[in-house]
Amino acid sequence: MRSEKVSALSAAWQPDRVALIEFASKQRIEDWLSSEEYRAIEGLRLSSVRPAPLLSKANRPDEDRRPVTRVLTAEVFRDHKNKRQNRFAVKAWAFFIQPYMRGVRMAKILIIGAGGVGGVVAHKCAQVAKEAGIFEWITLASRTLSRCTDVARSVKARVGVDIDTAQVDANNVSELCQLIRQVKPDLVCNLALPYQDLPIMDACLKCGVHYLDTANYEPLDTAKFEYKWQWAYADRFREAGLTALLGSGFDPGVTNVFAAWALKHELDEIHVLDIIDCNAGDHGQPFATNFNPEINIREVTAPGRYWERDEWVETDPLAWSMNYDFPDGIGSRKCYLMYHEELESLVRNLKGIRRARFWMTFSDNYLNHLKVLGNVGMTRIDPVRFQGQEIVPIQFLSALLPAPSSLGPLTKGKTCIGDVMRGIKDGRKKTVYVYNICDHEACYAEVGSQAISYTTGVPAMIGAKMIAEGAWRKPGVWNMEQFDPDPFMADLNVYGLPWQCVEVK
Repeated sequence: MRSEKVSALSAAWQPDRVALIEFASKQRIEDWLSSEEYRAIEGLRLSSVRPAPLLSKANRPDEDRRPVTRVLTAEVFRDHKNKRQNRFAVKAWAFFIQPYMRGVRMAKILIIGAGGVGGVVAHKCAQVAKEAGIFEWITLASRTLSRCTDVARSVKARVGVDIDTAQVDANNVSELCQLIRQVKPDLVCNLALPYQDLPIMDACLKCGVHYLDTANYEPLDTAKFEYKWQWAYADRFREAGLTALLGSGFDPGVTNVFAAWALKHELDEIHVLDIIDCNAGDHGQPFATNFNPEINIREVTAPGRYWERDEWVETDPLAWSMNYDFPDGIGSRKCYLMYHEELESLVRNLKGIRRARFWMTFSDNYLNHLKVLGNVGMTRIDPVRFQGQEIVPIQFLSALLPAPSSLGPLTKGKTCIGDVMRGIKDGRKKTVYVYNICDHEACYAEVGSQAISYTTGVPAMIGAKMIAEGAWRKPGVWNMEQFDPDPFMADLNVYGLPWQCVEVK
């Protein structure tokens, strides 16, 4: 296709020239991606071109061969002065370009869950729909329809995009299937409670749609953080030709991708991994949590656990701590060792890790309140009888605490989440720190949510985009570090979560 027949979506983007190559079939694309020839030039392609959205006439990549106008992604050569470099890049890359290669097409997405994270995902998907056309239509569903309606109004006001809303009980597979068949999404983005992961996965299998979540399944009656229940679905998703992407949040999610990216570009081996999560924000409330109180308190009060010499070592809750000096003016903060689910998948999928730990900061005020609540039984997850009926104390407490979505206009300060990784590069010891800094007030100005919801919601959108574009579409059940980290890392910089990588001496 000649470049003069292609129009850029943004008037500010005026490429000097564009290479756009159409493949005859999806199989041809997949064969090329797995070839030795492609692997030999992949690095050259990534360093010499950049992707950008285009409008073009093309055919559908599926059985429907009717001509349609589609949004594609082409790659533009960066250096237009160095003709020799350009000629070499063209020669190496002339028959391979982004749009058709991975079967990009506009996708319908169903978002389940209209809390703080669900609201962010809806806003960010709408942004991508408006700017690049990846998401053809967005539906937001929740048990409480009014929450969806409020988010839809905000999306319309902030982004100028209409989204559909629906009511659904995420525990009810038949009800989920009814909604999925009505909406006909290509992908379900699960931002409901972790207890609801399995029913939603069941519904996706029954209806033949891809699946994504941001946190692993947890049994309702036990604070157990394991992937075994979801990994058990791998054969069923693979046989159905569907992708299930697990933990596409920040931690888990981006922290997994940081490690995979470092292993690809900065280290030959990772021996020691420390994931450090700092929320240096202040909401001014006596006691509140920045995401679902029930999930937050279950996580914090659970025993700590870390990986050491091929086995798990358990500690008492918050028994270990350290001080860490965070960048960008945040300074020294006390961090507590916890267990987080990404550790389980990382030590399984990234070979060579000898020690893996997760750390999180908490204020003294938070910990003191939590201790008191625990002492009077309000953090219990087992039911107790009260006035003739059963209640779960932690669920009652969750209803009394400020809703995390209400903290957006109140929270000031920054978050810093990243991976400190010590290992080997070219035979010498090397330590790198890959991290993101996020500002609470900036997040609220953009999408009406504080940074904790934002840092989870943006990666969920990017994960959905990776599946829609085909870059991370592969039948089975997968964790984030099992895919190529480069396109995801690039999108973090584009969609609001810029990252840094520094060598630690």
